[in-house]
Amino acid sequence: MHLTCNREVNHERQTEPQDIPQGCRDRRKADAFLMDVRNLMWDEMWGQRTADTLSALKPSINIVEGVIGRDGDAFANGTDHLTNYVIAGLDLVAVDTVASWLMGQDPLELYYLRIAKERGFGDNDPSNIPVFLVEGKTIRRLDDLRALERYKLGVYLHSDLKAGLKFF
Repeated sequence: MHLTCNREVNHERQTEPQDIPQGCRDRRKADAFLMDVRNLMWDEMWGQRTADTLSALKPSINIVEGVIGRDGDAFANGTDHLTNYVIAGLDLVAVDTVASWLMGQDPLELYYLRIAKERGFGDNDPSNIPVFLVEGKTIRRLDDLRALERYKLGVYLHSDLKAGLKFF
């Protein structure tokens, strides 16, 4: 018996109509699962490629300009928020760890920072990173990063974009 299925998958539909043969319903579930795995692997590959770049390039200084923070994917989706942060340092992983933490992210869960730590490029635990605050002509070391205002700027990861989920 040959079973013809429409390969188009409707991810928004929660239930399958009963007039669709069981084999096609299984195929649609499998296609949806594989799409999720492909997107997840895309994020993992992007993180690995970012770490590859770290192995090739050694910038002298790393700067994240966060005067305006964007809640979303930095392009078409999201809302701007005045955050007034500029993060700078010699360690690229430390700078991104602190910046992502201030954005409301968990740097221990972000793919590219986790991979950077696994490959020995730096620490993605914000509690292990010395942070200094520049105010006017004064520079002081912060004892606790939690002394700074933390924003809730979600980011859409490729694997979660279709589901509308944001990392916080």
